[in-house]
Amino acid sequence: MAKKKNKKEVHQPDDNLFREVMKRKESARDYLSNFYPEFAKNLDLDSLERQDNDFLSEKYKIFKADIVYRCKFKDSEDHLCLSLLWEHKSTKEKYVAVQIGLYMFLTMDKMIRDKNRKLEPVIPLLFYNGKSDWEPKNINQLFEKHPFRHVIGAFLPNFSFLFKNIKEEPIKNIAAIQGQFLRAAMLSMA
Repeated sequence: MAKKKNKKEVHQPDDNLFREVMKRKESARDYLSNFYPEFAKNLDLDSLERQDNDFLSEKYKIFKADIVYRCKFKDSEDHLCLSLLWEHKSTKEKYVAVQIGLYMFLTMDKMIRDKNRKLEPVIPLLFYNGKSDWEPKNINQLFEKHPFRHVIGAFLPNFSFLFKNIKEEPIKNIAAIQGQFLRAAMLSMA
């Protein structure tokens, strides 16, 4: 008798690989340092702490794999959340900015519901290794050709996200990653 597939199972091996790699604090640190050095230099990467992100109900499960870390800014007690989001699609995802916005606001909503927690910035990092080229658009870009752009522009959510299409990264840069586990995973996904 064939085993019935669980709808919640992740069927892409890359999804599982990304999730397992990014669960390791040292891999997340290496990822940030290697791919976003200008951003990472403002963070105390030794303070990285993986967070439980099970607050998103199945209805709002947006990304196949996501890992949330919390860390301090350098020389500060202030924190931020880093959401390492994984989008593995063979086609371009036109509305990924809407998905990311929902994810960010749900994360912040959870923070404000916790009376013992201060609201912290949520920084989304979108990782992609799909087959086609893709340059995701932010919310403002989605409405850039709207006939009333001049009227609505000031009222649109305005946020960016850090995006990495690993297929566009030169192999020599990936091969130079110091962390062996992250290097091997990124090479296999590139």
